[in-house]
Amino acid sequence: MLKGHVQIDIHNHNSGFTERYEQDNMVTKALDYIIPNWQGANRVANDGIMPLATGALGGLMLFDGELTESEDNIFFPNEAHLIACAGQGTNGDNPRMGSKNASESKELATGYQSVWDFNTSQANGSIRSLALTLNQFSGDTGCRPFEGYWYNYAFHNVRRLNGDRGSTLYPLHYDVDTQTMYFIGGDGYSSSSVYDSNRRVYTYTYNMTVYQEYLPMNKWKVSDAADRADYPEAVTQISFDIESTTRDASSDPRPWIRNGYDGYAYIVWVNQNTSGNGSFVYRKVKLSDLSFELSDAVMVQVTSCSLAGGMNSGIINNGKCLLRGYNARWLYVVDLANPVNVRSVDLGEGFWALNYEFSNFRNGVVKFQAVSNSSSASRYYWYDALLYTDGWVVMNAPWVEDTSYPIVNAHSRLSLITDNLMVYGHGYSGYYSYGNLVNNYLGTICNLSSPVVKNAASSMKVIYTLTDVDE
Repeated sequence: MLKGHVQIDIHNHNSGFTERYEQDNMVTKALDYIIPNWQGANRVANDGIMPLATGALGGLMLFDGELTESEDNIFFPNEAHLIACAGQGTNGDNPRMGSKNASESKELATGYQSVWDFNTSQANGSIRSLALTLNQFSGDTGCRPFEGYWYNYAFHNVRRLNGDRGSTLYPLHYDVDTQTMYFIGGDGYSSSSVYDSNRRVYTYTYNMTVYQEYLPMNKWKVSDAADRADYPEAVTQISFDIESTTRDASSDPRPWIRNGYDGYAYIVWVNQNTSGNGSFVYRKVKLSDLSFELSDAVMVQVTSCSLAGGMNSGIINNGKCLLRGYNARWLYVVDLANPVNVRSVDLGEGFWALNYEFSNFRNGVVKFQAVSNSSSASRYYWYDALLYTDGWVVMNAPWVEDTSYPIVNAHSRLSLITDNLMVYGHGYSGYYSYGNLVNNYLGTICNLSSPVVKNAASSMKVIYTLTDVDE
């Protein structure tokens, strides 16, 4: 087993004084899922997670709140905001990402010592807890908690039904006991719309098929092979209507049905509104008993919110609905248990959120992409961002796209996170669904006895020692 110890040195460059904080910490059960997943169902080299100290536990995350101290607490938290992170590389300009100190990081007689440095512009704020997570691989030495997955080293790939885009399959639910993945969409998909001129209402009719495929992740039969890529089998069909006062602006009206991690998947349709009195409709698909029973439609009125319309302008996660504002600068978080409780989130002047890039993390955080542009340089700046249920937004440093119009990027194509730290997203070439390890699990948990406050006058060194001990 492993034991962890953290040492944090805060050096004030004005006074020359260095404060030191030290704390032992626990190792979670994350490795119990990561190692068998990677070794038993991976079609590429195992150096993505080995050695554990620089692979599976080679990334660092810093949070502003306490983490629940339980070995079963392995998912990215909603109650503690991400302050900064670091991987195995050097990042001098990114305010959210520190640098690995290669000269001080080293193998010890009983383990490994990882050292990370944060300069005066990085990781500023109140730090209450730390966690080790996956270091990025595929030749990239960064830690990527802002992204849902990294598909270059994908495994557990799932084949399309017939190889064309009309056979799109969206990961819906993974049953750990039977090791079966359920998808929705595919060849059974069809849609139509009818406009009632008297009622001024559009009625959209959808027919979608649920498919299943056996995907072993933590135990294997003698005939199982890595990267099975079998063709999935149809299970049942789901048909439903949605009434709307607005037409879907999307060129593809295919509904997104996303797992809300509460025993249901959700279909959300937002009625476009510019007056400040918006509404949205949602339906639930029951997953807990694998019946895929479809609920009646629920209409929710939202006051003081001008909303963007269409099928992909809202997503539900753990009882909260994220909605995209009409001007896209604003996001709204609605509590489904009490819809009058709405949090308004202003991304700032010149920013907008992409409505087709919302993804659910497992504990309530929603991953999205924000965009800003420079009209003088004709360049768009893309930001991977996280929205917490309390309305707090954190953005990573931008990456630049030289184009006159934003395009969809694979950073956000995340559909499902399973119980055992696998993530499934969707793509548009070769195999349809890419499975991989999530980039943002809690491999260790360290709650500091008192907060560490870092500001622009200070640099910080984090020394994280993992020790091999006998059970």
